[in-house]
Amino acid sequence: MKKLLLRLINDEKGLTTMEVIILTVLLAGAASLVGYAMTAGSRGLAGKTLQVIEDADPTL
Repeated sequence: MKKLLLRLINDEKGLTTMEVIILTVLLAGAASLVGYAMTAGSRGLAGKTLQVIEDADPTL
């Protein structure tokens, strides 16, 4: 992947419109995957924290 990107950047003709679109879609997909992973991790951590709080409360 790194070699492909370097080849596209160093190409004598530069980036074409299609290559820009493809790279944009790849970067947006990667960013959305990172965002989803962060949200899922936060939800899991919040759920675990709530469970610990519920287990520690003797009135429940």
